[in-house]
Amino acid sequence: DIGSTDRVVVSWPAIQSFVRFLRLPAVEGKKGRDMLEFETRQQIPMPLDQVTRDTFTFPLPNGANRLEQMLTLLIAARARDVEEHLGVFQQAGISVHVVQCDAVALHNWLYFDRLANMPEDTADKKAEGYVVVDVGTETTNVLFSFRNAIWFRSLRPAGDDLVSAFVQRFKLTREVAQELIRNPSKAKRLSEVHEEACQVFQNLAAQIEVCLVEFKRSASLGVL
Repeated sequence: DIGSTDRVVVSWPAIQSFVRFLRLPAVEGKKGRDMLEFETRQQIPMPLDQVTRDTFTFPLPNGANRLEQMLTLLIAARARDVEEHLGVFQQAGISVHVVQCDAVALHNWLYFDRLANMPEDTADKKAEGYVVVDVGTETTNVLFSFRNAIWFRSLRPAGDDLVSAFVQRFKLTREVAQELIRNPSKAKRLSEVHEEACQVFQNLAAQIEVCLVEFKRSASLGVL
């Protein structure tokens, strides 16, 4: 049961989110807000009244020059898509308090559980962080999580691709294919199961490699 005092947080897929990592001057007050609003309008390719959005600005490392630009995460989604997503909960009489991007939620957990206790960044050295590959049913999130920074990409190869591959290769129902994934020893030819699974994993590994290259490029250009 969900009580009237309970807070309900609903996950939103990163792959359906519009994400940008902005580098803006460390300006506070109205001037800083106006600068962020202007940059947001430049980055989002649709009227802002058609999206729901949020931003988070990471603090500068200790000892950093105040002229150094600050990293801001901009994340948005089509308002109508979010409303449709929440419609299921409204029909069930459930009040939703927060909609959270799944990749950001994973970063928040890492920060709470591990990053908060790690050494802080300095002006000349970035603190160590975590690289997480979160394989879901329909998408895979590749997350680079640091104390004062975040970078992520969402990929299509995921757990359901393995099920679909088994359904097509062995002419199975989805239920039987899922059981085969859990108990591959039941297969008539285990080598064929291994071969089909490896193709899915190799595809996923290739796309993760692309993410690693893209992250390295973003870091070298000063995006992070």
